[in-house]
Amino acid sequence: MVILISAVSGTGKTLMAQKLLEKYHISYLSIDHLKMGLYRGDKNCGFTPLDSTEFIGDKLWPILKGIIMTNIENEQHIIIEGC
Repeated sequence: MVILISAVSGTGKTLMAQKLLEKYHISYLSIDHLKMGLYRGDKNCGFTPLDSTEFIGDKLWPILKGIIMTNIENEQHIIIEGC
């Protein structure tokens, strides 16, 4: 099971993810944590935290897609949350 939670800022995505995590006891990935980890790990990653959500999303989508595909292939569960 792969659960994707996406919406604009301030709508309760993280709270919903936390409730699902508590109920189903499955892995959780914050897109914001991924974004900041990539940026802090490599300032030449192709985006900054100040770039638009759409621009950053275009940069992160190939990575997120790979994570989703890996979870499906390995029959693992994950909650992915972010803008």
